[in-house]
Amino acid sequence: MPNAFIAQVARAAAEKSITLVKDSLRQIPLLSDSAKVLSITVARRADLSAGNAFNAELRQRLPKLRTEFVSTEDAALNYPRLLAAADSADVTIVNSYVGQSWDAVSASAPGAFTNFVHTLVDRGRKPIVVAFGNPYLLQQLPWVSAYLVAWGGFPVSQTAAARALLGSAPISGHLPISIPPLANRGAGESRAAQRR
Repeated sequence: MPNAFIAQVARAAAEKSITLVKDSLRQIPLLSDSAKVLSITVARRADLSAGNAFNAELRQRLPKLRTEFVSTEDAALNYPRLLAAADSADVTIVNSYVGQSWDAVSASAPGAFTNFVHTLVDRGRKPIVVAFGNPYLLQQLPWVSAYLVAWGGFPVSQTAAARALLGSAPISGHLPISIPPLANRGAGESRAAQRR
């Protein structure tokens, strides 16, 4: 099979799997290309590809994109700096690569990370959380208003998630699992692609 065909199939599969579990404030898709967007990548320091394809795809349409990387191994995270960056942004996206494992049935995000996301919510920042790692992360962040699952941190999945957020591709995925007690199997909100 030609490589182009395989890439096309992978892209289609990744886009169809993107699942919008929750969007209570209808933040997705992002409709303003002029918005100041902060994208915070949370991953292990050794995960060198985390956020790269995701942020590259976002940057094509969002010239005011600012990116930050947070290592899960860093016990002394500079959250005040990140909170200040979020306060000056119109949209904050937290893309998590925490707990990437095929057999995980729960999430185990660092407490400092979950406290940070909770602080964003308390400050009215309404973060959009994208799970590239463990989909059960929602159990530790039940108060977020927008939660998207991309099912893995591969570049094709990162690109698909960014395209979904931007409205460049439709969102039609449904959970093949339940995330007790927050989402039942089959949950998933649909969004049509937006014409630009």
